[in-house]
Amino acid sequence: MSQTAKQPSGLLVAVYDFALSRVSFDFFGFLVMAELKRREKGLEGVHLVLVPADGDGFHPNLQYGLDQKKWRLKNIIIDGCWLLPSCRQLSVYQDREQARAAIAGLRGPVFPDGYSIENPVPLWQYGWSIIEAHKGNDPRVLEASAQARAYIAEWRRAHAGERPLVSLTLREASHNAQRNVELSTWIEFAGWLEDEGYFPVLVRDTETALLPRPAGLGKLADFPTAAINIDLRLALYEAAFLNMGVTNGPSQLGNYSPITRSLTFATGDWIDVEPTPMLNHSVDRGDTPSFSSKCQKWIWEKPAPDILKSEFENMARALSGLAEGSVQPLDEELRLPLIEVARRFHKTGEWDLFEAAAADALEREDAAAEVHYLRGLAARARYGGAEEAGGENWLAHFDAASQALDAAGKPAADAARAVRMRAHMALLTGNYGAAENWLLRLSELEPADGWAHAELAQARAEQGRAGEAIAELGATVAGGLESSECMEQMARLHQAEGRLDEAVIHYRRAIDLDAGAAGAYLGIGMIFEAVDQPAEAKHIYQLAIDNGAGNPLIRSRLDKVLAQPD
Repeated sequence: MSQTAKQPSGLLVAVYDFALSRVSFDFFGFLVMAELKRREKGLEGVHLVLVPADGDGFHPNLQYGLDQKKWRLKNIIIDGCWLLPSCRQLSVYQDREQARAAIAGLRGPVFPDGYSIENPVPLWQYGWSIIEAHKGNDPRVLEASAQARAYIAEWRRAHAGERPLVSLTLREASHNAQRNVELSTWIEFAGWLEDEGYFPVLVRDTETALLPRPAGLGKLADFPTAAINIDLRLALYEAAFLNMGVTNGPSQLGNYSPITRSLTFATGDWIDVEPTPMLNHSVDRGDTPSFSSKCQKWIWEKPAPDILKSEFENMARALSGLAEGSVQPLDEELRLPLIEVARRFHKTGEWDLFEAAAADALEREDAAAEVHYLRGLAARARYGGAEEAGGENWLAHFDAASQALDAAGKPAADAARAVRMRAHMALLTGNYGAAENWLLRLSELEPADGWAHAELAQARAEQGRAGEAIAELGATVAGGLESSECMEQMARLHQAEGRLDEAVIHYRRAIDLDAGAAGAYLGIGMIFEAVDQPAEAKHIYQLAIDNGAGNPLIRSRLDKVLAQPD
């Protein structure tokens, strides 16, 4: 489809650019953000613009072949845009030059802010919706069409009768198979639902929906049409008494509706890796995403039959008495302070999301000191510690943080956090005497803080007192505080003195204590590189990535090792 001749007035021009955006259910994260921007600007509707990438037109996602990408463009992106009631117009362009000329002639503000063909802006990540909900904005804006709802109502009357409908969405994908369901478990659970008087309907993965039915399904109902038609899928989810499934694209779609009820189970690496990769979206282990109602819950346990049954019974009791199709408000108990959201994005290196959450925290909360401190750390991490690079000066951020701390006079409840910030900034700026004093105070406030003891040792070592540093760490460990931070610091001290075998032992102990200790993986890997053992370095870097500790520096070291000739 190309641009229509005349564009209605008052439309937000929302550009989804496949140069940086995926042809997947992630699209709906972008669509809801466009809707929130439309409402903020008071515009009539959304004009969705799809811009192809160079080459085959799509984001270079190796999970899908070209034919599947084309199918997804039609059946997820193009059909899915009409699930946004305010979507008034859709334009799909043949190439980037055609899109450039067309966008220049469109009336209305362009979304995302700052977008251009030369500078595409991705805004599909799940974390953007998470931030909006923590700000109090509701991104659950999708609706099935009236006709799709009518079709589902007819199907339901014919098949379920008066029994409450429970949808079971199954993940059986060929990519990231560790997140898939165990089909037998869900079939057993569906049989239990039938015995309890419910009508379970299985929605199999799109990859398997049209294959022959597994023998174990027996007379259980399945609905392959919902796996193919996205409008009917959402209408089914809206009509269900409860929707159950695992963390995947379809569950994300369903949870962007304000009337669906759901139990979503984290599976695979989402629960097996620590910290959970979902933290990249500011969703920590045990959390339900912030844009959920009390009728939409995440479960962080493997969906075994007994867990499925108990969680269903708990939610069924909570739903008792709620009118079918009623809009439920966001659960206010899920909202976090925006500075906590910023901390999470900072921890995982999601810098654009971090900066957005940090800016909102600075505007809405009493968090100036920590925002400037985290921005300083972020600038230092992103630009390799250069004093000024990428338009940012990390020292200037630290100065602003110190001034804010001086001006705020932090209350007692925040004393430890304020002291920690001051100590860390002193360490990073080479003021080791001041750092030692702050760390001694922090150790008094938080005696069990392993980081404080580890950094106190570093401050003393940097002042030429390595013996005191090692003694400090030894006493700390002997006192029962064998933390990952202390082990990692002990390893660094041994490494600095050339005792590499002892350093590796302590780094490995740090990893035993915390599988996400990125610095320990990096330390071992760089030792192996230094002693010309690239295979061992490759193994440790890959292990870090597999355990969710693969920060950008580790990934760059792995690329360097892989580039070496055998």
